[in-house]
Amino acid sequence: MQLLMGKIFIAFIDFRPKSKTFLKKKELIIDSKNNVQIIMPPGVGSGFYALNKLNLMYYKVSEYYNPKFEMGIKWNCDKISINWPKGKKIISSKDKKNPTIKNINFKTLKDLNKLS
Repeated sequence: MQLLMGKIFIAFIDFRPKSKTFLKKKELIIDSKNNVQIIMPPGVGSGFYALNKLNLMYYKVSEYYNPKFEMGIKWNCDKISINWPKGKKIISSKDKKNPTIKNINFKTLKDLNKLS
């Protein structure tokens, strides 16, 4: 992922059950001026908060998108405790339906269990 224009707060979470960093998070503020590129392995999720009104991100992915493999967690899940910036949150209707970590059985997610 590369931010081509703007400034964002971004949080990453490792959803790979066999990983040493399972359910660990990393939070960053990135600005398009510093040309940072972030490479995330399959099984690591991300969420962002726009710090500018106009932002343009470029994603390069390793597989074709398949909605049946998409998953998310509730943006304010207590178990993860992301330190989101203060301000108005705009959450999509799809993301509002995401479960919390305690409501996900990671053992049943076969694709994530193959990754480490």
